[in-house]
Amino acid sequence: MNNRRAFTLIELLVVIAILGILSAMLVPVVTGALQKGRMVREKACGRNLMIGLFNYAADHDGAILPGYRNEPVSGPDGRMLSFPASARYPWRLLPYAGGTDKKIMWATRVSADLTDASSEAYAVSVSPSFGMNTFFVGGDDSGNSGQGIRPTDANFARFGTFCITRIEQAVNPSRQIVFASARMLGDKGRIVPGYFMVQAPAVVGNLWSSAPFDPDAPPARHGFVDFRYEGRAVVAHLDGHVELLGETDLRDMRRWSNLAAMADDPDHRLGRRVNAIDLLADK
Repeated sequence: MNNRRAFTLIELLVVIAILGILSAMLVPVVTGALQKGRMVREKACGRNLMIGLFNYAADHDGAILPGYRNEPVSGPDGRMLSFPASARYPWRLLPYAGGTDKKIMWATRVSADLTDASSEAYAVSVSPSFGMNTFFVGGDDSGNSGQGIRPTDANFARFGTFCITRIEQAVNPSRQIVFASARMLGDKGRIVPGYFMVQAPAVVGNLWSSAPFDPDAPPARHGFVDFRYEGRAVVAHLDGHVELLGETDLRDMRRWSNLAAMADDPDHRLGRRVNAIDLLADK
């Protein structure tokens, strides 16, 4: 006689329900672990970029690498890059940050996604994991990051020295943003991680939306900054340290602009000429 007992339908449903509950409990844990791993990699990427920035400064008498400048630059194969890939910071910083290993520019993607040398050169330049605060640090010769204002002598005379070009110019390097997690619009309007620049909340007028950060909103509404780690972005500062900061922190102009830091004005806008000499005269 066969005494083996089969599972009843109710028992099977109970087992399925238990497995479903366990899966629901494990998914957030696994997702959180993966996100933490990406965050750790991105912090390491930010530190590498700052090492590159300091190496560049050491070779250029303390000067900061310009964030956007149309000048000749070659890729790892020795061939000269075409504009605009040559103008953006990644290819010019790469020799100082990691030699020819372009993968250090990405913490959230891999170069295997790219198909040919020309698209790779462009993609490395346009979508590194970090955008550079090009208007206020290093300089943006295109003016695209700062409402059309270029770092010229005429604009410095009008607005003050809004762009620091040497490390020692920063009044508070531990709060001076150089790089931040970025995002951009990719093919077919998809939002993808990475962009070569980030914009401050304001220059002359507002650049950021007053609405809270929305991961589905166009990246330009928050200056291409990506608060992708539970509402925080990875930020690299001019003293070399890297940390996670939220939207409230990054709405403070003193973190973006040396002039705002000197004036101790979290809502600073370019207007009246403000320099250290002016502030001393006011006192």
